[in-house]
Amino acid sequence: MIYYDYYLMDFLTRAFASSRYSLLSIVSKKLNRYIFRFPVRMILLRPKKFAVGIGAVLSGCSLAMLCLNYIPLMQILMSMLALFSFIEGAFCFCAGCRIFAPLIKTGLFREDLCDDCVLPGGGGGI
Repeated sequence: MIYYDYYLMDFLTRAFASSRYSLLSIVSKKLNRYIFRFPVRMILLRPKKFAVGIGAVLSGCSLAMLCLNYIPLMQILMSMLALFSFIEGAFCFCAGCRIFAPLIKTGLFREDLCDDCVLPGGGGGI
């Protein structure tokens, strides 16, 4: 259960505070700086915060399902989280960022939060 608590705390830290306090963010930046050396690509903040919020909700719900002993539902939620994390890491496709763009166009979020989402041909923050 410690792992679920840690993932939830990391998501909440990145969603509501800053990624500089996230242990996973610190480790990934150090690994990239000294070992992998991938080019740094700037990504808009608001769609990523929204995506991290989705991760926090999925992680929190899975922790609640674990505490309530609904193991199959917890496994489904964690599988969704793992799938979204995998496709973002492997294919640079952020599902949360893609969901954010239509929400701006429907008026649920202000247009000035993400210029790429409202411009013609905007990729939803990617």
